Amino acid sequence: MRKLYSLVLIAAGLLIGTNSWAATIPVSEPTDLQQAINNAANGDVVAIQMPLSLTTQITLNAAKTITLDLQGNDIDFTFSASKTYAILVSQGTLNIQSTGGEGSITAVSNIDDLVRVIGVGEETAAYDAKEGTPYSYVTVGANVLLKSNCKNVMTITQATSTHFSNGARIDVYGTLDAQKYGIKVNGDIQKPGNVNYSPYVYIASGAEVKTLPNTASAVAAYSSGYARWKIEGYCGGSTGLYAKSGAVEIKDAVIESTSTQSVTTTTGKTSGVAAGGSGIVIESNNAYPGQTEVTISGETVVKGTTGYGIEETIDNAVTGTKVTGITIQNGTISGGTKGGIIVEAATASGDKVAIVNGTFGGTIQVEGQTTPATVEDFMSDDTKNATHTATVEVDGKPVTVILPGNTATPYSVTLNANGFATFSAAEAVTIPANLKAYKAGSLSASGELALAEIDGTEIPATTGVLLSGTPGAQYSLAVPATPSASAITANNFKAAVAWQTSYAGQAYILHGDQLYLYTGKNMKANKAFLLFSGDPAGAPARISMRFAETEETQAVENVAPEAVKAVKFVGNDGKLYIRRGEAVYTVQGQLVK
Repeated sequence: MRKLYSLVLIAAGLLIGTNSWAATIPVSEPTDLQQAINNAANGDVVAIQMPLSLTTQITLNAAKTITLDLQGNDIDFTFSASKTYAILVSQGTLNIQSTGGEGSITAVSNIDDLVRVIGVGEETAAYDAKEGTPYSYVTVGANVLLKSNCKNVMTITQATSTHFSNGARIDVYGTLDAQKYGIKVNGDIQKPGNVNYSPYVYIASGAEVKTLPNTASAVAAYSSGYARWKIEGYCGGSTGLYAKSGAVEIKDAVIESTSTQSVTTTTGKTSGVAAGGSGIVIESNNAYPGQTEVTISGETVVKGTTGYGIEETIDNAVTGTKVTGITIQNGTISGGTKGGIIVEAATASGDKVAIVNGTFGGTIQVEGQTTPATVEDFMSDDTKNATHTATVEVDGKPVTVILPGNTATPYSVTLNANGFATFSAAEAVTIPANLKAYKAGSLSASGELALAEIDGTEIPATTGVLLSGTPGAQYSLAVPATPSASAITANNFKAAVAWQTSYAGQAYILHGDQLYLYTGKNMKANKAFLLFSGDPAGAPARISMRFAETEETQAVENVAPEAVKAVKFVGNDGKLYIRRGEAVYTVQGQLVK
């Protein structure tokens, strides 16, 4: 058939490439597609005019960027004998898009990978997938469906006779629908010396990567070799994400198992994947590169069905773990029938909730662990004594998680307009500069509370204190790696490290520069309060505070004048002050000069 070529002007900003004049090459016959790709110049568009059924493989192996525009049409690949791929990109950039409606590319039969991407084996800055131009790059547009009726949709594999695929990249904005793997990174790919050369996979917000729910080997995102992943969209199948290697960043995503099959084991396999049912599986396996790092943040949702929400497991005679870190900063982990989170790096008992070498902070909800047990972490000997704790709800029951202290999130405290706040925490914290911490002594007959500054630079765990500093200022109280503070004696402040409900009616809480009798039902977490131990009928409405080092009373206006021996006067700013000797105070008791 005679081939038609039309030249159209396309805005340079809409294309990746250097041609401001881009050719649109129409294709209406199956035999024309490969020739159009070969003939296309950098920035050209290959436009599909009608549905195509192909029986030959398609390749792009030139250093150019072209756009394959499906224009709402479908392309099917059918082979009579087994083929490793339908479309191969071994150099260059292929942008698959579909203007004018959804278009699709389908692997019908005898195809391992619908789209296969191969980088290069050596480390060269030009192939830096983060800071430079990727060597081999495929993008899947929002209106595009890539579907496999046989095996995998997209695979990044290694260059010939090497263990690297540097500069290989996949960006997904549309939908991948697989029979086996949605996106796979081959297990032979090692971590290069410069991590920025490693393969990169981006699943954008709104993108969907899905596979069969009830086939054990069906995984939406399978990182068996080392790659960098950023997942913000949806990954669902028998297992949503299966990681044996690589650095996976998950933010505001949904990762889930949709399996209904019964799962009886949690062990991995020497090759391939284990039975499904868990939302995320992280496997340590000597046959794979390891160095696995998973970070979960934002409003991410992880769901298990017949397995776990997150399952970390060991296979193939691994000693210890090949996991670099599991960091959970935020999100919801919803366990299936097996539970919320299981970590097996040092145990196979199956009844532990733990995090390995990572953090467990922010706001996170853990569901589905029906038999919460004592929580253990499996840190190295170097970090076992540098711990802090966090508490999560598991089936409505509090479970304590032990974590490395170096990864603790600092507490943030804002002082009121008088320069005060009460504070307590389940772990020790360091007192920052320009902030003082006081313990509560005895209550005098006149209703004044004696306060004394605590010794040292730390507030011990579960210790209530009054903080004093710059009015309105915000302070960060860090959690030390190795707490050293001794317990404080003779301290009448009570710690409320979590919501308290048992002291209503006899507790005093801070308001302004005084302690007021509290008649509510709940005590806020990370606060401190004073518990009145006398006859409730004789409890005063408020208590003033006296600091031992100055023996001056805060809230001076509430103390009898003969006890204060002070003179009130109006300053040049029109405000009321109190003078005692050479010292001048506000009426709230703050020293002015």
